[in-house]
Amino acid sequence: MVGLPGIPAGQGTTFMQYAPAFFTVLIATAGILAVVMIVVGGIRLVVSGASESERSKGKEQIGNAIAGLVLIALSWLILNVINPNLVNVQFSVPASPAVIINGSGSSFFSGGSVSGSRSTATGGPYQTCTSCVSLSSSIPQKGVGAGCSVPVGGGGCVVDATTAQKLENMAATMQARGVAWEVTEMWPPTRAHQAACQNNGPQMATCVDAAIRSTPSATNVQTTIDAARQAGLRPHYEVSSEARRQDLIRAGISPQDVSFPKKADGTAWITGEHFSLYGS
Repeated sequence: MVGLPGIPAGQGTTFMQYAPAFFTVLIATAGILAVVMIVVGGIRLVVSGASESERSKGKEQIGNAIAGLVLIALSWLILNVINPNLVNVQFSVPASPAVIINGSGSSFFSGGSVSGSRSTATGGPYQTCTSCVSLSSSIPQKGVGAGCSVPVGGGGCVVDATTAQKLENMAATMQARGVAWEVTEMWPPTRAHQAACQNNGPQMATCVDAAIRSTPSATNVQTTIDAARQAGLRPHYEVSSEARRQDLIRAGISPQDVSFPKKADGTAWITGEHFSLYGS
């Protein structure tokens, strides 16, 4: 199958990936035609002069076009009620986390499968983030020693203030949708990472790791992706095998949203699947 706008072409493409683009293009095309008909009907009225029949045809054309627009709006509303994913299409491919790089300095994620070596992480000691805040108690999170290393000078786990607000908004959506989750890595990190947001520098503390505590089904993974994006975060799901990645893609997860990070020898880079949530 060839790619549609917002749908990457290639292995694992499913109907649920084509459906949003198909319905969006169909509805947009019908809407454009209706507007064109209104314009044509308006011109017909203007140039009709004393011809009552032409005036009547112009009015009829405008009325039919308006009725068509109403039907288009109702169609979109019905599809959105049945399944919001049917009309939720992204016409720009989400960028892979550019802060994660390989040895050559290029983007670490390629398509979704990850290979090659990673750049050397600092691993600490980590700087104190003066602009960071503690996460709200409404956000499920691990504590000091598990969700972050013990900060220099004491204190608790923190994250960039803007990212913290986005996480709070995401937490409200996740609670409303009944999916249990938890932030598992904040600032300062418990171990060395390759992402710039998890190392000393201008981007430090602008991302977190998180895990689904409910069953990590494709439905719950997609719910988490949607909740994160709705809150203004950039989510990326990492899994520990290519087979698991392909299962999620077949279930409707976009290939751009899930990857299998692996070492040069083909073994998994991570010990357990989780989300990386980028605040910028």
